[in-house]
Amino acid sequence: MASSRESQAFPDWMRPWWRAPSALAVTLAWAALLSPVALVGCKRLPPAAPARLTAAQVETGAPTTLGRITTIARSSSRSLATADDSVFFGDTADNALLVVGKRGGPPTVVGRHAPLDIAVRGSEVLWIGIPGDAVYRTRLGHEPELVLSNGLFTAIAAGTSPDETFVTTIAGDGGSLVRIRGEEVATIGTFGYRPRDVVLDETDAFVLTDGELHGVPRAGGEQRLLVVGQNLTGIAQTDDFVFTTAEGMPSRVLLRLSKNGARPEQLAWDVRNGPIAAWDGWVYYLDARSPTLFRVPVVGGPPMPVARAPALGWATALAADATALYVAVDQVQKGMILAIEYPEG
Repeated sequence: MASSRESQAFPDWMRPWWRAPSALAVTLAWAALLSPVALVGCKRLPPAAPARLTAAQVETGAPTTLGRITTIARSSSRSLATADDSVFFGDTADNALLVVGKRGGPPTVVGRHAPLDIAVRGSEVLWIGIPGDAVYRTRLGHEPELVLSNGLFTAIAAGTSPDETFVTTIAGDGGSLVRIRGEEVATIGTFGYRPRDVVLDETDAFVLTDGELHGVPRAGGEQRLLVVGQNLTGIAQTDDFVFTTAEGMPSRVLLRLSKNGARPEQLAWDVRNGPIAAWDGWVYYLDARSPTLFRVPVVGGPPMPVARAPALGWATALAADATALYVAVDQVQKGMILAIEYPEG
């Protein structure tokens, strides 16, 4: 499973200092426009890498056939996660965590706390309840159990071998990464900016904050800074890379970051400030100019449209697995959970 949520909006005073307009900022912006090196210290891929699609291509869906979109549930949710044959999501109106089969059908209530973020580990589901002050876990058919409380929690990830749960929490203008292993609760990472999201691989947790992306060893140890950027949003990963989006010049960009700390690279432009996902050699993102879902090869190449629908303009979360790409839409009175078929090729 791979997923990403749309990060919460923060007021301008919480943004990194370089967002304040100044003569220095204007100078740096023009320098970025005239240089192949991005403000966030990235480089563009070689000329064979992505080119922007024209407006006509966005409207017609060229150069690929758009994937079929199916509504599998009707609910306004900020997050979702997939299991083998199920999709977990929230219902903010009913303040509940729900589950539905991937082919649709009547949803089942899992717990009475709508999720801010969700993680699945085998038959166990864990989530942060809105507004973010408590963490719960349960198995289908069982009563939810309170795991943590009295915090400002923002994201959750569940790992195996060993079974560990990782939660990001806000403290003042910064935050921390907490590891839960059995009855042990330990802080294993601290950050100067407020954390937004977290993903795991076998050895590390990757924590996205408003202005930085960090790699933190799951066992504890020295954390490493992968990138500094402006208003970072959305996180996804493959075996070798982590992906996020950042404000760039002249538009928001999709970044590919090597887990070994090599220089970041830009994969796509005109990216929406929202969730992303990665699966089977592709990174999926939302277009900033229209309600269109795009994908771009992990190795670089032209972006291609996957699906286009008005509802995608309100997408708040993406989850990709072997069956389909799943989208949570948080639109008042018109919320829905969508399943989008992958295009051929």
